[in-house]
Amino acid sequence: MGSPTHMPTPMCLIENQRGKLAVCRDALQRLSQIDQPVVVVAIAGLYRTGKSYLMNKLAGKNSGFPLGSTVQANTKGIWMWCVPYPGRSDQTLVLLDTEGLGDVEKGDTKNDTWIFALAVLLSSTFIYNSIGTIDQQAMDQLQPRVVYDPTSANKPLHCVATLFSQKIVSDKKEEYCEMNRRESRKRCLELLTRLSRELEDGIQEGKYTQPGSYQNFLADQQAVMEQYRKTPGKGVMAEEVLDKFLQDKDIMGKAILQNDKALTEKQREMEEANARAAAAEREQELQKQQLALSQKQMEDQERSFQVNIQELKTKMEHDRKNLLEEQNKMVESKLKEQEKLLNEGFQKQANQLNAHIQQLKEENENIQKPSWFSRITGTLLDVASFIPGPVGIGARIVGAVKNLFF
Repeated sequence: MGSPTHMPTPMCLIENQRGKLAVCRDALQRLSQIDQPVVVVAIAGLYRTGKSYLMNKLAGKNSGFPLGSTVQANTKGIWMWCVPYPGRSDQTLVLLDTEGLGDVEKGDTKNDTWIFALAVLLSSTFIYNSIGTIDQQAMDQLQPRVVYDPTSANKPLHCVATLFSQKIVSDKKEEYCEMNRRESRKRCLELLTRLSRELEDGIQEGKYTQPGSYQNFLADQQAVMEQYRKTPGKGVMAEEVLDKFLQDKDIMGKAILQNDKALTEKQREMEEANARAAAAEREQELQKQQLALSQKQMEDQERSFQVNIQELKTKMEHDRKNLLEEQNKMVESKLKEQEKLLNEGFQKQANQLNAHIQQLKEENENIQKPSWFSRITGTLLDVASFIPGPVGIGARIVGAVKNLFF
């Protein structure tokens, strides 16, 4: 069975009613029953940032300190939870969960100051919960105005009801500020090292030793600055670290500028001559590519033309067969009509119709001759051979069709 001082759920230690703090007697009574060493862990920070959730996890529980689901703080005052210290059966872990700083309903920041001060002074381990880095603005909001009672310096239970020294909180604040500055400087240096790696490589490889390299160096340095300023989360030392970086690079920039000016006119002319030769070579290559492209287009168009000729031959053959069928049907119809006229004694009309029938037969014979189809396809091929180039291919079919049907 656990110690009687171990609590199944948290309870309020410091009440916050209408902006006034008061000690809960039941909580003091429970603390007075602890007869073993205690480790006090307190947490503070902005409201709705997950402080209560974190303390529940430290207690090894999924629930305990109240959790909120809105932008309003759910914890008021300071709540405590006495639980067994993991791995140390002879010690008690006292968890202190504080109400969130900057609650929209309070309006008076003095209350935040007292909560923060009490959490710092009552704890052996203090956690400041923050989204991102602890910036200067967060530190500036914590300006306590407290008074210290030396008669209760070694009596934690009485200190809860007593006002505390501003100097202690100020030292804590400065400690966190310095830690924040160190972390910010470290992040900024790492970021600049990564962003300027290409610039540094260019310096080592002699990229900026050619005519006009100074302007290239300035452009590359400006690109590093712009990317650096766009990157969030650098902290309070961002501009100071950048200024030091630019001062170091200014020395290199002056050296590059002097080297740029020292280049002779002959060297510049050599660079220009090389540039012109390279441009001429590119122009020749471009012309070569254009010639190859033009040749390929001609070949593609020639293949397309041959395909079109073949399709046209197939269609004309099909149309010729259809025409023959129609002509034959017409001849059969006329023969039947002639036979009927003869049977009815209309000899004259039958003779006239016979001339028409003979004409249709002659047309059928002409259509069936191979020379008719060869003449048409031959005309198309002759036209194609007279018109060279990709432009003439499109005109071949047009001219051939005109010769055949007009």
